[in-house]
Amino acid sequence: QTVTVASDNFEKFTGSIIGNIMITRLEPFGTRITDTTMHTDKWVLKTANDIHINTRKKIIKSSLFFKEGDEVDPDKLKDSERILRTQSYIKDARIYIKPKKGSKEVDVIVVAREIWSISAGFKYNDVDNFDIDVTDKNFLGLGQQLKNEFLYSAQTTPEIGYSGTYTVNNIKSTFITGELTYARS
Repeated sequence: QTVTVASDNFEKFTGSIIGNIMITRLEPFGTRITDTTMHTDKWVLKTANDIHINTRKKIIKSSLFFKEGDEVDPDKLKDSERILRTQSYIKDARIYIKPKKGSKEVDVIVVAREIWSISAGFKYNDVDNFDIDVTDKNFLGLGQQLKNEFLYSAQTTPEIGYSGTYTVNNIKSTFITGELTYARS
């Protein structure tokens, strides 16, 4: 049995039926999209990977233009791979086809290397005026973004402000994004 990559010509599988869609999520640190067996030995990176929350498989599947039982359409496979790479919580993605011996059915393997989704920022004007923000680009592995910003200004009342934004990407697999913002500053 062979495994094929998008760039290696999905065309020869055109018309085959998609059996199983298997999702493989690679940790953010010490992994490679081209070698899924590679992992890090460094304890710091292992610890960071252990803290990381993986994207849920159904979230990755919701960004695909095909489902189990569909006929293989090379353009849909290539577009799905491209769309996965544009997601803020995915660093890189590959789609492979694995033919089933003696069958017109094929399995599709989706490999996604995730990013470390939590980041923080600090803006400093002076001791009387600064901002701190914390963002999670893959909140609870849902592919949704939560940004919290805390503001301090001694010249305003109240002195401490808050701004929070919750972004939901790809609502019900429509690629529509919704955003809710609350601010008190």
